[in-house]
Amino acid sequence: MSFTAAQEKAITSTGNILLTAGAGTGKTHTLVERCLRCLTAGTGSPPASIQEILMVTFTEAAAAEMRHRIRARLEKEAQGDPANRHWQEQLALFETAHIGTLHGFCLELVRQHFHTLSLDPQLAVMPKEEAQLLSEETLELLLEEHYTGTSASSANVTALVRAHGRNGDATIREMVLKLHNFTQTLPDPDGWLAGHKAATAETAPAEWTNLFLTGFEAWRQEQLIVLSSPAHQNEVGDPCSAQLKIITPNSTPKQIATALAAIQAIQKNPPRGRKGAWVDPLEAFFKDAAFLASLLPTTGGKNPLQEDWDWTRPGIAALLDLTVEFGERFARAKRETGMLDFHDLEQHTLTLLWDRKEKEPTEIARHWRDRLKHVFVDEYQDINAAQDLILTALSRDAEYANRFLVGDVKQSIYRFRLADPTIFQDYSTRWQAAGSHSIPLVDNFRSHESLLGFVNSVFGDLMRPHIGGVAYDDRARLVFGSAATRADLSCANDPSPRVELHLRRRTAKQETQPHGEDDGQAEEPENIEESAREARIVAARLRELKQQEFKVWRDGKSLPVAWKDMAVLLRAPSTKSE
Repeated sequence: MSFTAAQEKAITSTGNILLTAGAGTGKTHTLVERCLRCLTAGTGSPPASIQEILMVTFTEAAAAEMRHRIRARLEKEAQGDPANRHWQEQLALFETAHIGTLHGFCLELVRQHFHTLSLDPQLAVMPKEEAQLLSEETLELLLEEHYTGTSASSANVTALVRAHGRNGDATIREMVLKLHNFTQTLPDPDGWLAGHKAATAETAPAEWTNLFLTGFEAWRQEQLIVLSSPAHQNEVGDPCSAQLKIITPNSTPKQIATALAAIQAIQKNPPRGRKGAWVDPLEAFFKDAAFLASLLPTTGGKNPLQEDWDWTRPGIAALLDLTVEFGERFARAKRETGMLDFHDLEQHTLTLLWDRKEKEPTEIARHWRDRLKHVFVDEYQDINAAQDLILTALSRDAEYANRFLVGDVKQSIYRFRLADPTIFQDYSTRWQAAGSHSIPLVDNFRSHESLLGFVNSVFGDLMRPHIGGVAYDDRARLVFGSAATRADLSCANDPSPRVELHLRRRTAKQETQPHGEDDGQAEEPENIEESAREARIVAARLRELKQQEFKVWRDGKSLPVAWKDMAVLLRAPSTKSE
């Protein structure tokens, strides 16, 4: 079985390994082979047992795929060497192996230690929809109590609703639930809430000032790149850039205010006759600069950040108190039903594995560290801070480091579920040091060479650290893999483009005629809905490809395209797929 140099390094290296696996680069294949090697004597230590390996991912489908592939490889080894008892033992132990979702492992751990956590031994996990309903009911009851003035904090809650509720309390409800869910993805939710509550006791706007300085520095770095473009190198752009370069990350608000005032003066006094050519293209830049200047202290003694902090501070404190109270009520409601939600699984597992006060692994965590020789995690770009700490607590350090993390920050899609891709990026930087490895897989075995060329050209321009936090460099650029065995998919064999862009021009009649209006010509394309017009274009092209027997790569061969080779992706298919 052949591997690329990067795959070979990932399979055989010791220590912590971060595998950055681009699309179609064989990450699962590499992960399985790494696991198999750990079960042999080829890793510089005695072979591990399947029970000494933890392998987790984040969806049931991905976990099932991992289990299927590993079992298939074990069966292949056992059949190839029937006299080897080791492979027979691994197959016998396979059903008890810790290969599944992270939440599945957390549930197992919580059930083992239910007494330590004072939980019902028959505990179960709530479906997401049921947990959401219970959270909304709990918050409803809590707010009703405050509206009747039954607690000392009721006045603060009602003041919060009046000031920020926008003619109701829906906004406050949404903020409480979002804030609660966010804190549950952190290693220490209670500590985070307490820390921010303590900050609201401070009269000086330190929090607001720090946020301003952080935001300003990010804006400054972005605008320096904008102003460095040839289009803005002139008697307006150059002096604006010079003012921004005077500022450093350590500059004071007063120094920033001076630079922004100079930028506003440049805008007001452009060279005669050049406003439309030099100033207007920088309209967004000057608008941002004016807004940032409005937040800084003025010579007359006015401090907008202080004023805003004084106005906002009571509301923030009330919101934090309400969130803490809701969290306690919600936890009690779940306990009364003997149920947990997915956040509970993570937080209870952290309680078992991590001493939040001493900031070190617990005795239970040390037991698992001794037990687990290898820790594998797939899709690490979609991790959150609580999950990361769970896996850190279970893993070994220094010369015994044993984590194998796989992911690709470019494929991170779960920020709306509060995943934090910066955790993966931090590992990518730190693990390039001695003793650890950050290995990119870039050889793509899935796509036509022309398609990879298109992808590289587009994302090479779009993906920049200062825009999306991702660099599409040589560690990310996809390479046409296994060129000798996939010659049919090479540019040399077929240089025709693999990407088509179809643009449909709206006619004047379509612009003026409302959707659904029937003028007696319903059979004409102009009278059907937008999605149907798009569907006609797509269907016609797919049918044409089918009739032409367009060649695709399937089952290791170049074959005529079949309907099963085709997919139509829509951002929101529910109202359009038919």
